[in-house]
Amino acid sequence: MDGSLNTSQKLKNRNFIKAKLKNDETMKGEDLRKRVLAHVHDADEELLHLIKELAETYKQQTNEKDWWGELGPMEKAAIQKGLEDADNNKGVPHKEVMELFDKWR
Repeated sequence: MDGSLNTSQKLKNRNFIKAKLKNDETMKGEDLRKRVLAHVHDADEELLHLIKELAETYKQQTNEKDWWGELGPMEKAAIQKGLEDADNNKGVPHKEVMELFDKWR
């Protein structure tokens, strides 16, 4: 991972987060809580806002019904491909899509 990314870019990068979670799997319970609290204690205002948003989003998502398990394998594969394409900047800009379908408005 590129060390030049700022904190905001790292938090937005799904692959960075997955890698960090995998590396931190061995830390659990009270040790994990202490490490997180140390980061919060030393955080600047921008990082505190990001942590707040992350915690609120996580709480909201865990309270919602998880529909992923209800999807079939083809649907899951299509979603995963779309996420990978987006990560690799493959896709059609919104403006182009809107122009393509403008005749049906």
